[in-house]
Parts: sequence; structure tokens; C-alpha cells
Amino acid sequence: MSTQTRRRNNVLVALASLPIAVKLSLVLIVVLAVSGLTVNAVAQSVVQSSQEALIIRDLNAVSRAQAFRLADIVSQEIVVLSRFAETEAVQTALLTARNFDNETSGLYVPSTAVLTQLEALRSTREEFSHISVINTQGVIIGIDPVPENLGLYDSSSWLWYTSALDNNGSLYFSGIGDTFIADEFDDGAQIAVPVYNRNNPDELIGVIFAVWNLNNVVGVTEEVAEREVTVLETDGTVLTSSSLGTGARVPAFIWRDQVQTSTSGTFTFEPDNGPEALYSFVRLDGLGISEENPAVQLRWVVLTAQDAQLIEENTAAVLNPLRLALGVTVLLSVIILLIFSQLLTRPLIRLTEAASRIGEGAYEVPIPQFPNDEVGRLADVIRDLVTTLTYRLRQMNAAVQVSRAAAVSQDVDAMMDRVTRSIVEQFEIPAVRVYLTSADGRRAVINAAIGPEADHLLRRRDTILINNQSLVGRCIEQAQPQFGGSTELPAFGGSMTDPSELAVPLVSTGEVYGVLHMISDRPAAFGREDVNALTLIADQVASSLENARLFEQTQSNIREIEALNRRLTQEVWEEYLGEEGRLRATRDTDGDWPAPPDNVGDLVVDRQVVRAEAYEDTDGRVVLAAPLLLRGEAIGLLAVTRPPGSRYTRDEVSLMESIASRMALIAEGIRLVEESNRRAERELRVSEVSATLFQQTGSVENILEETLGRLGEALGSRNVSLRLGSPPLDSDRRIEAGENGSPSSKDESDE
Repeated sequence: MSTQTRRRNNVLVALASLPIAVKLSLVLIVVLAVSGLTVNAVAQSVVQSSQEALIIRDLNAVSRAQAFRLADIVSQEIVVLSRFAETEAVQTALLTARNFDNETSGLYVPSTAVLTQLEALRSTREEFSHISVINTQGVIIGIDPVPENLGLYDSSSWLWYTSALDNNGSLYFSGIGDTFIADEFDDGAQIAVPVYNRNNPDELIGVIFAVWNLNNVVGVTEEVAEREVTVLETDGTVLTSSSLGTGARVPAFIWRDQVQTSTSGTFTFEPDNGPEALYSFVRLDGLGISEENPAVQLRWVVLTAQDAQLIEENTAAVLNPLRLALGVTVLLSVIILLIFSQLLTRPLIRLTEAASRIGEGAYEVPIPQFPNDEVGRLADVIRDLVTTLTYRLRQMNAAVQVSRAAAVSQDVDAMMDRVTRSIVEQFEIPAVRVYLTSADGRRAVINAAIGPEADHLLRRRDTILINNQSLVGRCIEQAQPQFGGSTELPAFGGSMTDPSELAVPLVSTGEVYGVLHMISDRPAAFGREDVNALTLIADQVASSLENARLFEQTQSNIREIEALNRRLTQEVWEEYLGEEGRLRATRDTDGDWPAPPDNVGDLVVDRQVVRAEAYEDTDGRVVLAAPLLLRGEAIGLLAVTRPPGSRYTRDEVSLMESIASRMALIAEGIRLVEESNRRAERELRVSEVSATLFQQTGSVENILEETLGRLGEALGSRNVSLRLGSPPLDSDRRIEAGENGSPSSKDESDE
């Protein structure tokens, strides 16, 4: 391989080793440069037509938007009048007016309630120059404002009124025209809204007539981005405009040749006294809205004008700096492409960072959510793996928490209560029960429970026989986890429905102590990982239960030993004190012993701690007394007296308690020394007797007689008897009289 080939390969390897974002950016930059040159070649021919099309599209959009605004305002006015027609005052007045005869037609019979409502409505809706309420007989029951020349009138001459009645209550909407009463209300569009009985929707009871002065349509005709907007009547009369006065007429070319021939369109027009302009128009009935919308009846036209010179200026402004714009565009595009390439590779970078943190042990790091592409599917796979791993770790942590709850106490009841609560909190299982086997091993008795029926089961001490007829009994009998619920399975059921009930035995050193019984309201609550974790918990609970029982047994043995020590201590000291029953010593010259307190037993705390207490004796002296405590048994009392009214400090009380503790040990040491001396003295006497006996020679009778004599001297008794062999017994279980001068069985006191 030549050097040039190796260099080329090295370059290719280096390029291939570049980050994905860099490689993607290089490719896109090349493509963008070629595209920029192409755009520069064709831009000059395209800009002109595109600008014109853009302006036309904008004009059409503005015309339609303003037309929709106008139609919406019309609908709002109809809604206002319709709601007014449903008010209680209008309904009541029109229903009352049904009783008028035909002779009242053409009269003004005002209703005070209706007039009040009319004044309130017009005070908030200034766009209405006039509002009146007429019943079906042509009687005006409300009008605001009242015309100056109001008199007798003929309702049959009202086109809006007859239209509302003849068309079965249809809505009437017309342009500006003469009103039915006075010319002073001819400044707006005429609206006639039929009024129906609320209780009988098919009954027409009157008509509401209003003159709309269009003063709330001004916002529709305001200039929009240097575009003039005009609203025209059906005959070309200007209703409202941003440049023309109300009542003016547009040129015949615009109205006759353009607007009247179509419902919408665009055209160019150059007036005699102005520059060329581009026009866009739309008629309200050409918006495509429902025929039921009252705006369709008006057939008004919204006309929008744009100065054509502005189009030329915009086109020139775009063409002149085109090359500069293309250069800037290319530069910005490069930057955008770099950013875009970074955005494309960002998911991989984020996914790699998340995987690295998970590899370091931060399992709580969330896996980012991406679209369902290759990166998204890879993220889903990693997320599933982390979820499974996290779930298992959470189960292990839950098992540790439950095991810790089981190990913190040696009290079985408290331990089981903490275990059930920990399982409910850590595994989110709604019902957990603990059954412990009875002493005879034939029944399982509930010990702790949490769930809907927990209180009931604990109150009645729920008991289950240990057999294969129940889930708990079968679990204890087989010493294996058992499933239950709608379908009971002896093992994992594969594709079958998982059970919602689980019983795990509490097994330790081959002995079943009870069962953890868990119930869930979900049909597939327990999986393989759950059973493994709960089995581990059950084993730990069983070990803790065994330890608790051993601890309780040990404590019981310790208590028995302590009780035995106290009893032996009491017996030894009672024997040591002899017949007097107590030893006393005092420095009081009068020998006036203080009386012990009534609650001397309270001075011993848990039979381990000495507590001194001050009290007054019968002579009024202040006594500080502390018991002499030896192996949990009080063997005496140490007391200090002071004159009445004296007090003891805390240091003096502590000193008294310390001395009392030491005195008990000293007294016990003295007793042991004296007992050792007595034992040594007895051993010495026995040794002397034995030595004397073995030094003498003679028969067995002489040795026995000498032994009895020495024993009588030691015991202080003259009557000592000895007999070798089993003594014969009579029927009264008494020793019979023997031969050779042995004592008679009838006189045992001589023996």
C-alpha cells in the first residue's frame, strides 16, 4: 500500500470518527450552498409574482376576517334581543296583552316593567337607537325612546311586523330604511325578533323591533396594516368606512362590474384622482355560514383596499438586497443546521448520559422520552430494563425495611404489627394478615391484621384449622407458598390469570411458625418477583419470631433464677440473723431508732437500683432512709436523722444511695466470712473427732459410742441414737422395739 493510499485511508478514518453531528452538518452545508446558488438564479423572477400573490392572499384573509367579525356582531345583536324577549317582564306583559281586543290595535299601551327593562337595555347597549315591544294585535306595550309624534298607527304597514307574523315568527333583518313610526329612527338597520311563550314554545306572542345604528361596527372598518376596509349596503351605499363617509356611494365600476357579479373576488382599480389599488371583497352571504344566520339576509359587502404602489416597493426592497440576504441566509442556515444537527444527536447524548449514570448506580435517573424512532425504541428498551431492575431493587429494599421492622423488637405482638404495616406501605397490598400456629400445632390463630376486615378478625380471634381445606391451612401443612382468589393455582400458572391472594409460610429451622396472608383487589397482583421477595421477608420474620420466643424463654429463665436468688438470699439472711430476726447499730446516744417508712418497698426500683427517700418519723425528725439491696432483695435499711425542719441536698441523697449500695455488699462479705469461719470450725471438729476415733482401738460398738458422745457435745444434746441397717417397721410406720436394750418404738423421745 502506497503512502498516498495510506494517507487517504487515514483521512477517511478520521472523517468517519467525527461525531455524528459534525458529519451531518458538513453534508447539510454543502447541500445548502448549492441550493443558495440555485435560489439566487431564479429569485428575481419569482419574487414579483410571489409578492403579488401574498398581498392578494392577505387581502382576501383580511376581507373574510372582517366579514366574519361583522357577522358575529350581527349574531350578538340578535342574541341580545332574543334574551331580552325571554325576560320575565316582557313575557308577562305580552301574555297579558293577549286579552286585548282588536280595537286596541294601533294604540300605545305601555307596561311599566317593560319600559324599565328597555331603559336598562339601551343604557348598556348604545348601538340600539330604538327598541319597541309589540303584541300580535299590533299594540305597543313598550317603546324607548318614545317618538315625539307618536299617535295612532297602522301595524299592517310595517313590513318587518307582517314578515314576522306571516312567516310564522321568522327573524326579520334589513338594511337602513324608514321606520314604522318616525323618521328620527331611520339611522340604522331594522331588526325584528319574534317573541314566543316560554311555557309554550309554539305560541307566538309578540315582536321586538330594534333600530341598530352600527356604532359598534367601527372596529371592523379600522385600517388593518395600511389596508382600508369599507362595509357596503346592497345598493353600493357606504354603511361605514375607514376613509369614506357614511351614505357615500362607491364608483359604478366597482359595484356594477365586480361586486354585484360575485360573492367574493379580487380586482385592480385605478381611480381618476388617485393611485392604482388592489381590492378584495366578500359578501356576507358568501362566507359559507348557515342560512339561519341573520347576517345572510343582509347581503352586505366587506371591501378591502391595498395601495398597489406598496406591492412594487416591497418587491424592490426584496430584490435589491437579495444577494446580501442570501449570504446572511446561508450563514444563518449553517448556524441553524449546526443547531439542528445538535438537536438530532441530543437524544443519543442524553440517552448515553442517562445510561452512564445508571451504570454508576443512580437508578432513579429518568430515561428521556423520545418519538417512536430508532432512538425512541432504544430508549424504551433501556427504560424497561431499568424499570425491571428498579422494581426488583425496590422489592429488595422493601424486604429489608420489613425485615428491619421485624428485628427491632422482641415483643411478638408489636413485631407482627410492624411487619404488617411495613408490608402494606412498602408493597401497597391493601390487606395483610399474620396467623401463628397454636401450641398444639392444630390451629392457626390470627395475631395481626391490616385491611377492611382486620378489626373484626382480631376481635373474634379468627382461628383456622391446619388442613388442606383452606389456603392458610394448606400453606402451613405443605410449608410452601400458596395462591388463591378466583382461581387457586399450586404454582405459577404461566398464561393463566395470576391469583389475587397469597399465603407465605413463616419457616425457620424446619418449623412452621405461621403464615403471612396477603389479599389484593387486583386480579394479577402477585408475580414471581413479589413471591420471592415476600418469601424472603417471611423467612426473616420467622427467624425473628424464633429469636423472640427464645428471648422470651431466656428472660423467663432469668426471672426464675433472679427469684431463686432472692429467695435464697432471704433464707440465708434469715438464718444468719437467727432468732432475733435483725441486727441493729446506731450512733444515737439515746438509742432512739427511727421508724421505717410505710412505703419502704417503693425505695427499690426494679429490684436493681437503690433509691433514698426523706420522710418524717413519729417524733417529727427528718429521716433519710435507703434500703440495703442485695441480689434484688432488701436485707436491711440505712437511715440518717436530722432535727425537725431540716432538708437534704441532692448530693447528700446520692451519697446516701451510694453508701447503702456499698453497705449491702459489705454486710454480705461479713456474712460470708462468718459463714466460712463456722464451716471451718465444723470441719475442724469433724477432723478432731475422726482423728480421735481412728487413734483408738476397739470394737465397732466402742467407736460408735465415742462418736455419739462427741456428736452430742457438738450439738448440745445428751440423747443421740445411731442404728445401722434398715429399721423394722410395724403397721403404724413406727420403729419397733429392738433387742439388747434398744429404744422402744413407743417412746421416741428417749432416742
